[in-house]
Amino acid sequence: MTQVLTVQEFTVFSPEGIPIHGVVHALEDGVRKPVLLLSHGFRGFKEWGFWPHVANGFAERGFYTIRFDFSRIAVKNSGAEERLVEESLTVSRELGDLQSLLYAILGGALPLAEEADSERIALLGHSRAGSSNLIFAAEHDNVSSVVVWNGGATPSAQVSGQPRPIAEDIEQHADRFHIPTRLGSLKIPVLAVQGAADAERVLESFRLLQEAAPEQTYVSIPGADHFFGIVHPYQGTTPYLEEAFEATFGFLTQHLLKKD
Repeated sequence: MTQVLTVQEFTVFSPEGIPIHGVVHALEDGVRKPVLLLSHGFRGFKEWGFWPHVANGFAERGFYTIRFDFSRIAVKNSGAEERLVEESLTVSRELGDLQSLLYAILGGALPLAEEADSERIALLGHSRAGSSNLIFAAEHDNVSSVVVWNGGATPSAQVSGQPRPIAEDIEQHADRFHIPTRLGSLKIPVLAVQGAADAERVLESFRLLQEAAPEQTYVSIPGADHFFGIVHPYQGTTPYLEEAFEATFGFLTQHLLKKD
């Protein structure tokens, strides 16, 4: 059967009723595939830099791949007042968005649902979304695996200039958002990929992850920065991004594509 890579847009809604716009990438070959949900970072969005390239790459290699905008993107684009925009930026809102997407996956509500195996769901998050993915996985047994790209820090309420709703959310959920604890509780495979030329605070978080769960898998990429050398608008891939991609593909293949 000829394999055709299909890309289809969708919209689901957050628990607050805010649109979450996304795109499914999958080969239409009649074979149910593991689901890979790609989450952008705090300042990112689904069309940023490497995301379309990465989504196509995983889809071409046999994953039902989803990239999406967290609902805060729709709030910002709607011209909402500043208070509503700030309230949309919290970690709790990210977790709610992930819940809506999980329900859509499990309910077969996304495009090309017949190509998706909802019993094999992996999360891949960049930067802050890596932390949100770890929290989410610790609270949802439906998640089979997590990959963190240049992230995994415990959210801090002490960041200078941070909107108050973000800080309040972190203060109210300090134990829930403590990433080393959440990672240590996970019984599923986790991969953390870290650019060695990232900011020191991110590198310190990478070290803390290794201390919290030394049995998990860690990959350091020499010379790679927070974005693996990618810029926006996208101008092509880099060796750093390809190394992160291949490490991730190998890990997910081992845990989600292995034959019985």
